[in-house]
Amino acid sequence: MERAFTLVELLVTIVIVGLILGLTVPRVASLSGRRVAADAQGVADLLSLAAGRASIGSQPLRVRVDADRVQVERRELERSGSGDLWVWRRDPFMPAASLERASVASVFVDGRAVDGRPWVVELGERRGLEIVLDGGDGPVSVTLMPGALRAVVVEGARLIDPPGRIDLDANGMESTAW
Repeated sequence: MERAFTLVELLVTIVIVGLILGLTVPRVASLSGRRVAADAQGVADLLSLAAGRASIGSQPLRVRVDADRVQVERRELERSGSGDLWVWRRDPFMPAASLERASVASVFVDGRAVDGRPWVVELGERRGLEIVLDGGDGPVSVTLMPGALRAVVVEGARLIDPPGRIDLDANGMESTAW
């Protein structure tokens, strides 16, 4: 005699499969958001390093933002037979931050949008720089406040509101005089 599945066995199987799916689907869905956050943290680390170097160095630095990469460039004097020429080159001591899952949606300086691609912004002039990344559940903003040495990552909203209102507590600068 052949044995078939009972209704109870089928219900138990469906409940078990439902539990497994209920536990794994949200984790898989949030992986893209975590990868975007990892890209944003890489950009924040690069901006923090560049801000520190711009504050103690005498060499001008700028940030070049492409759709899939953020890099720091420095100005160098190139000597040639016809004369000296200042050129911008990628800084070999600061590796570019590659964006694996995110893409750059927009760039803001002091709360105002920067036109053009690639976006190029000079550092060291007490300017606020904000790079908005897209690719996860919502936008992720990487912000370097004017005069700050550390960039912060904010998910879901821009940190610098035009015309430049700053929340010192949100930026980890609670002890900074205002």
